[in-house]
Amino acid sequence: MKGGLYRSRLGKDINSSSQRFIGSLGVDVELLQYEIDSSLAHVVMLKEQGWLSAEDAKKIAKALRKTAEVRVPAEGFEDIHEYVETAVTQMTSKETGGRLHTARSRNDQVATITRMMCRDRLLQLTEAAAGLASTLLELSRRYSSTPVLAYTHLRQAQLQTLGHHLQSYVQPLVRDIERLSDCYGRTDQCPLGASAVAGSTIKVDRRRTSELLGFSSVLINCEDSVESRDFAVESMFVQSLLLVGLSRIAEDMIIWSTSEFAYFELPDDLVSPSSAMPHKKNADVLEMVRADAALQIAQLVQMLVTLKGLTSGYNRDLQNVKATLTGSFWTTLDAISSVDMCLKGGSFDAKEMQRKAEGSDVFALPLAEWLVRKRGVAFREAHRIAGRVVFELASKKRRFADLSPGELAKMVKLAGSGFTLSTAESIHLHRYLRPAMVLKETATEGGPSDAQVLANYRRLKGELANLMEEARKREKGLSEARKRLYASVSSIE
Repeated sequence: MKGGLYRSRLGKDINSSSQRFIGSLGVDVELLQYEIDSSLAHVVMLKEQGWLSAEDAKKIAKALRKTAEVRVPAEGFEDIHEYVETAVTQMTSKETGGRLHTARSRNDQVATITRMMCRDRLLQLTEAAAGLASTLLELSRRYSSTPVLAYTHLRQAQLQTLGHHLQSYVQPLVRDIERLSDCYGRTDQCPLGASAVAGSTIKVDRRRTSELLGFSSVLINCEDSVESRDFAVESMFVQSLLLVGLSRIAEDMIIWSTSEFAYFELPDDLVSPSSAMPHKKNADVLEMVRADAALQIAQLVQMLVTLKGLTSGYNRDLQNVKATLTGSFWTTLDAISSVDMCLKGGSFDAKEMQRKAEGSDVFALPLAEWLVRKRGVAFREAHRIAGRVVFELASKKRRFADLSPGELAKMVKLAGSGFTLSTAESIHLHRYLRPAMVLKETATEGGPSDAQVLANYRRLKGELANLMEEARKREKGLSEARKRLYASVSSIE
């Protein structure tokens, strides 16, 4: 087959190098089934509106279904639209095949199939992100009472539990899934029937094709229908934001898997060796997650800059927006899968986390707050006392864990300018300044205590279940719409 269906105004076939330059067939291969389905919906509607005879509609529908089963050629056509119409025309006739394009344009076609593809990918991303969130939630329940250091400015800051830390990954993922759901709603609007930019004098039923393709509504304004790609930008933004969160997980696990931390061990089948150093176990998979986050952000900017320079109506520049969007989903899905596999296959060293927590200086804030709670000391004064205690410890290269009750009381007294603790208070404070006790006493809602982590586990499980129920309903709606479409096609074949 050879392209050139649209070149009636032109005296020559397109230059082969120009065709390769402006063509999108390589990208469009992934969109073939969407092109077939949208064309079938158009055929059903044209027959119902009286623009196609029963015989022509039957022949075109049969040819479209055969085309879906044939491998798309690597070259010879500008895009999937030209290829499909050419194939239909050759399987029928110029007279019959030539009726397929009645009252439509490649402009509304590409807008439609890109939205159809985007809907499916958003649902795939939702499922994948929810799967990762579930993995993290189950780990958070397992490690709900495991102490680990929390950092600010990459310095040891406070005590938390590993479960609390893992849930700090889950909550943004839940928000990402909510954003995917919101984006789906704005993507799920049908442009088909808008024609090139301003509709057609041939009366069509846009609501019928929208219904057949499972869209929730028609994108009303014809010009907006063919030119708008804000759904694509939003999809890219949500993916970029999701990948920023994945990059943080990857960065943490890369650092935690180093000898210096030794908190996390990556599975052997998800790491790379060194070509020279036999002992190396490199976290290349997680490093690529970081790199993919950077790539996605760059492509989001590319998309925005492309749109920023366009006039109203359709412009061929939008082809690159389609290509960027189509490839982006696989990048994000691979990144989610890679992080999920690393977490499922890896192992956390709870003993090492406990050891480092016990030997840290993070008990300064619990000390200050103990003075506030038990002795009624103003927080700023308690902060000063605790700070002086830490100063003294650092000067002597000692830690809170090294002190006896008497030594602790003496340091508090010296730091507090005569502030004294009774023997009973000294013993109580000494026992209190341990990871398990501090975590148990942490009363903040959403904090790191075992009780709060488990309560948050149940809440997040419920939120995920609700979001997934909505996604499943949408997936079921698309599946049922496709069955109705093919039932309508069967009735004319």
